Amino acid sequence: MSDNSVAILGAVWGEKFRAHLPEWFAAIDALEVKPDQVIVATLPDEVWFLDGFECEIAICNNPSIDRMIEAAVAMAKTTWLAPCGFDDRFCPDAFNDLPDMADDVGVVSVGVITTGGERIEARPPQNMLDGNPNGVLGSSYVRRSLWEQIGGYDDRFIISDWALWIKAIKLGAKFWMSSRFTHVIDIDSPGRISSNGWSGEAYKQLDDLRSGRVPVIDLEVR
Repeated sequence: MSDNSVAILGAVWGEKFRAHLPEWFAAIDALEVKPDQVIVATLPDEVWFLDGFECEIAICNNPSIDRMIEAAVAMAKTTWLAPCGFDDRFCPDAFNDLPDMADDVGVVSVGVITTGGERIEARPPQNMLDGNPNGVLGSSYVRRSLWEQIGGYDDRFIISDWALWIKAIKLGAKFWMSSRFTHVIDIDSPGRISSNGWSGEAYKQLDDLRSGRVPVIDLEVR
């Protein structure tokens, strides 16, 4: 049987994120298929936030989601990576598809439920190449070998997670569309793209990546 181990990746700094810790870990405890690792990145002087919670701790000096998640990825030993924001929650069946996932799948695209009750199904990756922001959702799971091939989050992009998905598509990664709704996402959380939007420059960067004006793999910065 294939190794379909999975690591949950989180990042916490400041009181805004700390307040979500009990509910976030409670949702992990309720998972029917348990993760092999739970890795949370935090600042050196905020490690105590995680006292009493069962997880591995990655220390990062840079309070940005990109760098925090990269610090957590560096500790992962699993086949699959599952980043999850502290304002989001796993549903109990979130990982039920993974044990039987084929070896050639690079991304498991999932559906989500918003705090407003809307159910958003997994969308084909072509939607994101066509400019649809829901083409691949940030809650989707990515094979660690693909993450490493891409180079992870590229912080030259304002919306670095969307850039990662576009790169995966353009590299020809195989996407598997899950019928499950695996997360509850807080659409009103400060900083979420769906609630606040981003600048025109952020979307221009993604358009440049889609069109090929920016290379998918830039060896000079890897």
